[in-house]
Amino acid sequence: KLSSKVYFAYGFQEFALGFLTTMGVQYFAFFLTDTALIAPSVVATILLIGRTVDTIDVPFIGMIVERSNLPWGKYRSWLFLGAPLVVLFNMLMFTNFNVSTPFKIAYLSTSYILAYIFVNFCSTARFALLPTFTSDPNERDMLSAKRGQGQTLSQIVRGAITVPLIAFLGGGNDAKGYFFTVIVFGFI
Repeated sequence: KLSSKVYFAYGFQEFALGFLTTMGVQYFAFFLTDTALIAPSVVATILLIGRTVDTIDVPFIGMIVERSNLPWGKYRSWLFLGAPLVVLFNMLMFTNFNVSTPFKIAYLSTSYILAYIFVNFCSTARFALLPTFTSDPNERDMLSAKRGQGQTLSQIVRGAITVPLIAFLGGGNDAKGYFFTVIVFGFI
């Protein structure tokens, strides 16, 4: 029988992952156009390429995860390795260095793509963990319910705090606000 700690942890991981991904999914386009001052057509291209890679890489990531034998377990290791890399690349995604526009586009695009490659490593690992916890259908149902609860709670909290947090942490400097919000969300 699974302990309540396992149920809580499985729900919390979904809550936390929402914080890791929300900035890139919901605010990156705004950052690119309004803060980094990249043309909307270029932003659309960055997002198209990023989402295409995000879609194509999933089967390959699944094969890598399944064939891996890392020190902390087949699936758990990817959570330990992937989550900090997601935070790192999210931080790079929300930097507005004073460099040439082509270089800025290159590093922001690369950061975006790498962030979501590592999100996919985390997602693949966490979904693969579910059947390893238990073979009891009722416990699996409860784990799935906790995951859904964590996701919903995360959406509510993020929706309530993200924009005010960007404004507060930025103190009038949007680039700083985005960057520090990513750091706060990364700690979660």
